[in-house]
Amino acid sequence: MNKNLFAPKYYQLFGIAFLLIFAGVSCLPTFRTPAAAPLIQTVIVDREVTREVTVEVTQIVEIPVTLTPTPTPIPIDTPTPTLSPTSAASPTITQTPVPPVVSILVHTQCLYGPAPVYLNKYEILANSAQWVIGRNQDGTWLLVDGTDHKTPCWVKTGIVKVTNGILTEVPVTDPVLSPYSTLYTPPQAVSTYRADKDVTIFWQPIPMTEANYHGYLIEAWLCQGGQLVFTPLTYETSFDQNSSMLAIKVTDESGCLEPSSARIYTVDSQGYSNWKQVPWPAWSAPSPAPTAT
Repeated sequence: MNKNLFAPKYYQLFGIAFLLIFAGVSCLPTFRTPAAAPLIQTVIVDREVTREVTVEVTQIVEIPVTLTPTPTPIPIDTPTPTLSPTSAASPTITQTPVPPVVSILVHTQCLYGPAPVYLNKYEILANSAQWVIGRNQDGTWLLVDGTDHKTPCWVKTGIVKVTNGILTEVPVTDPVLSPYSTLYTPPQAVSTYRADKDVTIFWQPIPMTEANYHGYLIEAWLCQGGQLVFTPLTYETSFDQNSSMLAIKVTDESGCLEPSSARIYTVDSQGYSNWKQVPWPAWSAPSPAPTAT
């Protein structure tokens, strides 16, 4: 009997509570989740700002730079030279002299220098045409150049025939011994001794093989008759004698304006060594003999 009396009240209370809960929930404020569109708009705004900054930087770079123009120099009038009656004539043209041309009469040896003491440098055939580019002091030797040899060499004047030009107009030329041989050095311990006009040249020999030994060459410029004369000398002993001090005597007088000199070479089968300067002694007149009083 008691259960039946409380049962309806229980259900009534449950129903009232349910209605209160439903009513409270329905009265709460509504919260909405932000839509995605504003987020997309924010990204778009950022892109627009970035684009504007890029355009602005580009405009700064493209601003033209104004250059200050360099002033153009004012031309200065150069007066035109007036020709005088003398200068009005045709200008004088200096022509390079053409070397004389000679024909070699016989097949001959063309030497390193203007004397028989020099070694043979080339062989020149008969009827060979040569340009004469130099001569020795007395004109007895000619320095010739041609297409049949690489460098100039010397021939006797008596074996040529002049086909063009004048030989006496060719300048006097000192010999230049080139190329040099490198087999041996020039002589060592070179010295001189003067007794009046006689000058003796001394030197220590250079040891050489018998096949290569060809002695020594002295090129001297000696005072003779008041004039400096080029005098080439060869000195060749036997091979066995090329072991002790060697010497040669030359004549050197007084009365020349230029000083005398000499140089010495070693001669071998391939040519000449470099030259060595000879210390030349000063000339002094002999003391007069005493006279009786």
